[in-house]
Amino acid sequence: MRSWRATYTVLLAALTVTVTVTVTVPAHALALNAPWPRAHPATRKSSKTSAHVERTRTFWILSSALTLSALGAYAVVIALVPLLVERGYTTTQSAWALGLGGA
Repeated sequence: MRSWRATYTVLLAALTVTVTVTVTVPAHALALNAPWPRAHPATRKSSKTSAHVERTRTFWILSSALTLSALGAYAVVIALVPLLVERGYTTTQSAWALGLGGA
């Protein structure tokens, strides 16, 4: 019987191959060989400082949304396997469900 570590290793290998073939290689082939555009010289200095931006409502809404989405994602990752095991699934099945959700 295989352990959960072996299952995670297989899922890692499958995800690595899939992402490399479908995303990384085509993106590098299309984007990295293109000529770089010339940089335009800055004509004026921005009057907004980081302290000003940090006090805006838009900044706080965006920061809150990103924080809550990261918290939700990590909560799912941490809680999914124990939840499925409690519901009667094996650890291997639970690991597969977590891996497929990540893919």
